[in-house]
Amino acid sequence: MDTNLALTIIGVVLMLVGVIFNVIPKQVNKKINPDIPVEAESIAATFRVIIGGIAFALGYITFYCRNLPMTHAMTLVCALGVGFIIIALTIVSVKPRGFDKNIAFPPVIMFAVLTSIAFYTYNESSKIDEQVLVVLSHIKADKNEEFDKILYNEVMIAVEEYQDEDPIKQSLNDRAMNSFEVFRPKSMNQDSTWTYVMVADPYVDGGNYTIGKPLVQKYGEEEAKEVIGRWNECFNAGQELYFSERHK
Repeated sequence: MDTNLALTIIGVVLMLVGVIFNVIPKQVNKKINPDIPVEAESIAATFRVIIGGIAFALGYITFYCRNLPMTHAMTLVCALGVGFIIIALTIVSVKPRGFDKNIAFPPVIMFAVLTSIAFYTYNESSKIDEQVLVVLSHIKADKNEEFDKILYNEVMIAVEEYQDEDPIKQSLNDRAMNSFEVFRPKSMNQDSTWTYVMVADPYVDGGNYTIGKPLVQKYGEEEAKEVIGRWNECFNAGQELYFSERHK
């Protein structure tokens, strides 16, 4: 299981719990603790709603971070796994500490499952040596400003807005886009060229790193050809591509 899928599952589950706790807090309390006194129902429901809000917030943060680069995502899933263990142990400790007669097993089971997902994903991801793609673009002396405009005002916009018909492919494209960075040169090289460094860290196998399809989808074939023509005129030589492997 990759980090994207794991964080999606964990995030959706926590958000769903948060919604349920906020919509039917009293029913949830009755299910977990049937012997709750009538006079305590409202205060118990208040705490259930607050817990639901916390669960939803944590779930949203987790879901929002699902496309993080693997190294960052691994840190997050590991931290979530440890956090879920702490929550489960806290719930279990309620009975021996004399705060309740029973242990609420449903949330303990849920957090045990989420913990398993988190640590399984962390363990599997740690076995993978990530690839990093580095692209060097050498631009002519008098074309750096034009290249800037084409890159940021036309090409990157098209790439960001590109939508693949295959949802799985689109998911890979989204991850590729989130891991892609462009470094602009601060000064000219000795040979009077400008070198733009583009880094995909990590390189997402199956993701889109070309500009042709995005340009055609956004501008149409004729205008895409015109943009690519102006793009190519900016280069002093072809792009240099380097694949590296990060060993943990």
